[in-house]
Amino acid sequence: MALAALLPACGFDGNSNPDGGHDAPPDGQQCFGAFVRVCFSSAAAIPSAAKTLGDVDIDTDASPECNQDNDQAVKYCVVTGAGLTIMTGKKLTAHGGKALILLSTTTMDVLGDVDVSSHRVGPVRGAGANPAAPLCSFATPPVQPLLGGGAYGGSFGTKGGGGGAAMPASGNVGTPGSETPMFPVPLHGGCKGGDSAVLGAVSEGRGGDGGGAVAFVAVDQIHISNVKVNASGAGGHGGPSGLGNSGGGGGGSGGMIYFDSPKDLLFEGANRMWANGGGGAQGGSSAIAGADGNESIGPTQNAQATLGTAGPGDGGDGSSAMGVGGEGQTATAGGGGGGGGGGGVIHAPGLSGATAISPPSTSLAPSA
Repeated sequence: MALAALLPACGFDGNSNPDGGHDAPPDGQQCFGAFVRVCFSSAAAIPSAAKTLGDVDIDTDASPECNQDNDQAVKYCVVTGAGLTIMTGKKLTAHGGKALILLSTTTMDVLGDVDVSSHRVGPVRGAGANPAAPLCSFATPPVQPLLGGGAYGGSFGTKGGGGGAAMPASGNVGTPGSETPMFPVPLHGGCKGGDSAVLGAVSEGRGGDGGGAVAFVAVDQIHISNVKVNASGAGGHGGPSGLGNSGGGGGGSGGMIYFDSPKDLLFEGANRMWANGGGGAQGGSSAIAGADGNESIGPTQNAQATLGTAGPGDGGDGSSAMGVGGEGQTATAGGGGGGGGGGGVIHAPGLSGATAISPPSTSLAPSA
């Protein structure tokens, strides 16, 4: 996968005009961040008090934690502090239509877990997942499944897997989208898995949501100690029963995790970060409803497609590391399995190793 230029280590003081493609801010404004630049409406709007976060679930569309006095408030939920700490042993989760930005005008201490992943049960859609076109438009549009074929897995950092065929063959198999994301990219979540052509009640046969997106932005050093940060995609939903051969839904792609600081990140202890794809779902038949796909629970663990009753095709595993989502299986008597979701994108320089980060950290240029 071709990558863009390295992230410049400047751009945190918006009153200068940093290298990174950003224009000078309007008079009286001060801006922070190099990848996603956040400009406050006035000096008085810049946070002056430190913020400490414990166990909290942030609705990025409506939470009062989202600062409204900045130029990114329409696009993102920006949680601000003059010093920001996520407490040890606590967990911050975020869901909703907007991606999450955690911004400190001084230092940041990430001592508790952060979860912006999506889940097939709930439903819970990670912060900023399933963005509209063009962010989830494919260079080569996936072929939609027909009749009993399984649906494709979502694509973002890497491509999702194709769906499996039904038996007897009853239509095209969903094919994955392009594995080439748009660089430089704005902060956004992963892309949804494909829906089966045969849908049942509620969520049957539908694709899993993509993983959410979170950016950690600090003017000074970011300290990360013994935490888990998860931006993985959701598993697909099994094909319905009673409607003939029905394909399984595709797994959602992984999302995005980004650390933005002019100083080297300070890692302590055992840290784990992952933005893996969700597992594809099993197809259904006249008598059997397909099983849903799973979600990834760690950097080294593919989101497995749940194995259901013999007959309909099983889904493909979601991607971990830089792999492609697994292909859905062809059915012996029923609908085909959905493809697994592709991996997302992480920028966390200094964190490496298969047990610590999936996919590996990559460098992205600043966005507009």
